[in-house]
Amino acid sequence: MTAKYCHKASPLTARAKGGSRKRLLRARILAHPHMRWVVGEGNVSFWDDLWLGDAPLRELSMDDRGGPLVRVADFIMEGKWNEAKLRLIQAQAGLTPQVVRKILDTPIIPDGPDVPRWRLSRNGEFSLATTWETTRTQRPTIQGLDDIWKAGLTSSMAIFIWRHISNRIPVDTKLQWRKMEMASKCQCCPHRPGIESLQHLFIQGSGASAVWREFDSWFGGSSPPLRINDTIPDRLKVWAQRVRRQGRKHLGRAMPYIILWFLWAERNRSRHQSVRFKPFNVVWQVQTFIRNGMTNGTYKPKHWKGVLLKVNIPNQAEPRRSRPLAMAIKWNPPEQPWIKLNTDGAYCEDTDKA
Repeated sequence: MTAKYCHKASPLTARAKGGSRKRLLRARILAHPHMRWVVGEGNVSFWDDLWLGDAPLRELSMDDRGGPLVRVADFIMEGKWNEAKLRLIQAQAGLTPQVVRKILDTPIIPDGPDVPRWRLSRNGEFSLATTWETTRTQRPTIQGLDDIWKAGLTSSMAIFIWRHISNRIPVDTKLQWRKMEMASKCQCCPHRPGIESLQHLFIQGSGASAVWREFDSWFGGSSPPLRINDTIPDRLKVWAQRVRRQGRKHLGRAMPYIILWFLWAERNRSRHQSVRFKPFNVVWQVQTFIRNGMTNGTYKPKHWKGVLLKVNIPNQAEPRRSRPLAMAIKWNPPEQPWIKLNTDGAYCEDTDKA
């Protein structure tokens, strides 16, 4: 590869002249600052590789005309540093005495190859995870994404909430933004329907507002107020402060996710079955989900501590029953002279037989 792409230049200083080389150079820019070398045979570049500290020797010398093909091995003799040759290069390239002393103090692996080390990992081994963390673009943390996977939700609910927080729910305004020509009608406002957007359907609409008010009464005292102009991330943040509990399953943190899921379920029922959106259906489904969670042990007393529940708390969690096995049953006719009569009223008109 050196002969093909670099010719007489160092791989760390070669310039781009073709498509494949350009891609390699883009990777070099990202990878080279994080590579370090432990000197062994000395086949690494003396001036351009990172084998002495965090900067190449070319940047530490006053004269940067050092040969690109000079190797560290050129300054090693019988497994030790050639101090005379280093003192000579000190005078020629303008290296400081401190740099030369640091070179002389650098250990050499006897009779072993040069060992590459990856600065980003703790053990020095290269890993894709540390590389990804270095190159990826990190966006601001979205409130709630850390909670949904441990909030006692089903897999379908957790994936829906993840898509919801990431603005991936196909409400009418989202479909219109994707160039779909359609009229928008919100299902949660039967008397004065508006345009269906995430904000309107889940926060500001009359149906959503009634549901939030109902469960707001479960949290008394100095709980932060719910405002009609809250954005969805703001509503999640406010709800997390209702009861200051650390557990992610606590209803103070899990409740808004449950409400959002059943608001969406009622919206789909209203739209696809042509029935009226009913807020009390959402309230009933949320209460049923919470009570079922209490029954099967998903939600324990510590998860509703400080909450003014409006559901009956089950006495104890129902034990999990073993799943019944499906077994094939074969019917055998009785022995002669016995016969078996058809007693379930089955009759076939084509054969006139029962």
